[in-house]
Amino acid sequence: LNYLGYTYAEMGVQLEEAERLIRRALEIEPDDGFYVDSLGWVYYQRGDYGHAVEQLEHAVELAGDDPTVAEHLGDAYGRAGKPRDALRLYQDALARAKEAAQIERLKGKVHSLEAAARSAGTGL
Repeated sequence: LNYLGYTYAEMGVQLEEAERLIRRALEIEPDDGFYVDSLGWVYYQRGDYGHAVEQLEHAVELAGDDPTVAEHLGDAYGRAGKPRDALRLYQDALARAKEAAQIERLKGKVHSLEAAARSAGTGL
């Protein structure tokens, strides 16, 4: 249930069906941080960044040190206008990431946030 729902969410398609599947998975395992992450990612893909942050913060609490969950929360913080929080989560995720593609993606996100702060004359 969660795998298909998350796949839809990751692709940004069939988000209503994705939410339905993920909620069914959460009925079975309500404290699964990865399922909560998936629901947060549905909200993110819909542009509902407030609810995304709420769910993804809870997912980080439940999933512990998973770099993908931390990256998702960083993405949501960035869209919610919280670049400092986004940078902190990206750095945390980068410290734990093992996959080369994720490491490069996270480095790019950290670099972009730092460059934006420099050009705006603000520190992060």
